[in-house]
Amino acid sequence: MGSAMSLSCSKRKATSQDVDSESCKRRKICSTNDAENCIFIPDESSWSLCANRVISVAAVALTKFRFQQDNQESNSSSLSLPSPATSVSRNWKHDVFPSFHGADVRRTFLSHILESFRRKGIDTFIDNNIERSKSIGPELKEAIKGSKIAIVLLSRKYASSSWCLDELAEIMKCREVLGQIVMTIFYEVEPTDIKKQTGEFGKAFTKTCRGMRAHMDRMEHLLRLDLDEVRMIGIWGPPGIGKTTIARFLFNQVSDRFQLSAIMVNIKGCYPRPCFDEYSAQLQLQNQMLSQMINHKDIMISHLGVAQERLRDKKVFLVLDEVDQLGQLDALAKETRWFGPGSRIIITTEDLGVLKAHGINHVYKVGYPSNDEAFQIFCMNAFGQKQPHEGFDEIAWEVTCLAGELPLGLKVLGSALRGMSKPEWERTLPRLKTSLDGNIGSIIQFSYDGLCDEDKYLFLYIACLFNHESTTKVKELLGKFLDVRQGLHVLAQKSLISIDENSFCEREYRERIQMHTLLEQFGRETSRKQFVRHGYTKHQLLVGERDICEVLSDDTIDSRRFIGITFDLFGTQDYLNISEKALERMNDFQFVRINALIPTERLQLALQDLICHSPKIRSLK
Repeated sequence: MGSAMSLSCSKRKATSQDVDSESCKRRKICSTNDAENCIFIPDESSWSLCANRVISVAAVALTKFRFQQDNQESNSSSLSLPSPATSVSRNWKHDVFPSFHGADVRRTFLSHILESFRRKGIDTFIDNNIERSKSIGPELKEAIKGSKIAIVLLSRKYASSSWCLDELAEIMKCREVLGQIVMTIFYEVEPTDIKKQTGEFGKAFTKTCRGMRAHMDRMEHLLRLDLDEVRMIGIWGPPGIGKTTIARFLFNQVSDRFQLSAIMVNIKGCYPRPCFDEYSAQLQLQNQMLSQMINHKDIMISHLGVAQERLRDKKVFLVLDEVDQLGQLDALAKETRWFGPGSRIIITTEDLGVLKAHGINHVYKVGYPSNDEAFQIFCMNAFGQKQPHEGFDEIAWEVTCLAGELPLGLKVLGSALRGMSKPEWERTLPRLKTSLDGNIGSIIQFSYDGLCDEDKYLFLYIACLFNHESTTKVKELLGKFLDVRQGLHVLAQKSLISIDENSFCEREYRERIQMHTLLEQFGRETSRKQFVRHGYTKHQLLVGERDICEVLSDDTIDSRRFIGITFDLFGTQDYLNISEKALERMNDFQFVRINALIPTERLQLALQDLICHSPKIRSLK
């Protein structure tokens, strides 16, 4: 575990207590300060003295760092077992990562520290070129992970930025997991205000966390974590309302209190509708759940009773996301007696009937946000704060009304407008009035149209082929003809995807791309429209059983070329015919994804023919 230190130029002293709050995990993080002293900077006259102290402590910490690294290398043995990455065994990119609220300290105290670090040869990460948004992106998380020391400058307005709070959460995670050293500086703010969330800092903190906190307060009454009974809780609402966001926030907040925990995503993809081989689909789902639960990538189960055998004496926290069939629940959480005392199973769904059929009586209905809440969601994504920039109030309200009630639509539209000047907003408004009707599809279309061609291609690749895949795999497969790293950054900034770190993917933990179901459906429909448009001769992604069967059985000459295919073959394998002339057009095939529980011999032979005619295939799944 890493160390945390706070430095002091005064007699004030911060305590080491965490605020016991279940409604907001960030509140815990902001109140954590387990050092004996702190740097307290009451005014500008203290800058020079305090800056010198920060530099001295940082220099000592870095010296200790290098000594530990040298000592570990000299004591390493080939007989020792592998261990998790620690602070002295990683490849570090920076000496120091500073976390601060720019308006408070960038041009004042921080500039003194950075200049002193530069003179001492201490490499500090600088984020001048990173656009700030609602949540920190992959680039910033990478910088935090790659820094030996994190310096947190807690100022009066630090907690007014959800970006800063996300940085702080990531820093504390790196402290726990990677052994990162954390130094805390209280800049013109009382340490007790940080601990108790009072004063100007407390007001900013409460305002920033208010939206999710309301959901957590309501969920708390359903969870009843004080009870030893096993409880299943449903989170029900329409697509795009925020069910998954609530479930993930809840998971991050309380899962560390349980022996085992996991979030199951893409359940629909593993369990098709209709499901012609229910047992195999259920076995696959249960195998995936247990692999995640016990962190064992090579587990293989032989029957559906294994989950009960493995988990009945374990306290588990399990999130089942986007459940739409009763059979999925039968495979993953058929009865409460499958799990140990105190376990909690969270199910998100659009179908209340599924919850009722499974006997789940504890259900949280996610309502639409109020007008004020909707405005805040929009502003957080458009301006990076819960109120518009000066002079944008009227036009921001007008655009919010056009976006409709769904949080996903507010998020996507706000992200699409982020960074635009007011004249650009005014030029865009007429188009929004004619193209937006409050329907989520029109909002996604507007955001998609604003992408450059290369980012549009990447969006479609993810929607058709690579949703829920690891970023590493996508970079490897598409990196030869697309700037995947930059493209993922752009799509994430526009809220068209999210990057889920430390997710169980391809039987191990890594970064995984997540695209909301509504966005995935839009991408697939866009790709299909390109296919049916006659005369379209560019390389295409092919999705949809009807279109694929038509193409593969077509004996006529067709000038359309295809680079990727996604085919759900549940129940349609026997109707698939692949003609020779169709195979001749498959010369450019590179990506093939076939979803079939148990491929028939006939399908396997057809796939072999496809591979023989497609020498460029780089991914077959």
